[in-house]
Amino acid sequence: MPRSEPPVQKHVPRRTCVGCRLVRPRPELVRLALDGGGQVTLDVRNQLPGRGAYLCAGGIGCLAQARRRRALTRSLRVGEDVIHYEELGAILGAPSQEVQPSPR
Repeated sequence: MPRSEPPVQKHVPRRTCVGCRLVRPRPELVRLALDGGGQVTLDVRNQLPGRGAYLCAGGIGCLAQARRRRALTRSLRVGEDVIHYEELGAILGAPSQEVQPSPR
């Protein structure tokens, strides 16, 4: 009788949400990073260079917690003036396919 090999599980990177501090698989989070203009933006494709910070995909509450604790400014090493929380909240709260990160 041939021996059956156990299925190989693919490694999924895990990241910590800067708002709620939960460790989750990276596809369940969205990445925030600095764009070319020096403003904090949603990095849908996970390809912007430099430091990044992760939030839960539907994380308006996580964004509020991160703002209260100033976690984004610490994680990205930027000042408050380059983070537009209202715009980020509108993007995160919008039910669209763009907000969901693409699995890698």
